[in-house]
Amino acid sequence: MKRHGNLFEQTFTRERLLEALYQWDSTSDSNTLEVFISRLRRKLGSPLIQTVRGTGYRFSTRADVALG
Repeated sequence: MKRHGNLFEQTFTRERLLEALYQWDSTSDSNTLEVFISRLRRKLGSPLIQTVRGTGYRFSTRADVALG
């Protein structure tokens, strides 16, 4: 995955993550990514990964985490 600017300013689409992580077709109905994100959130112990409804995921900024 190429890095352009600050990771906290980017929203990563489900399709982009599936292609980058698994080289899967983005039309897959698998919930593998959702399970992976859920487990990653649990292990991190804080809300560092936010869901952008209808779009994908993004990293929270420290201010976002502090605000709850």
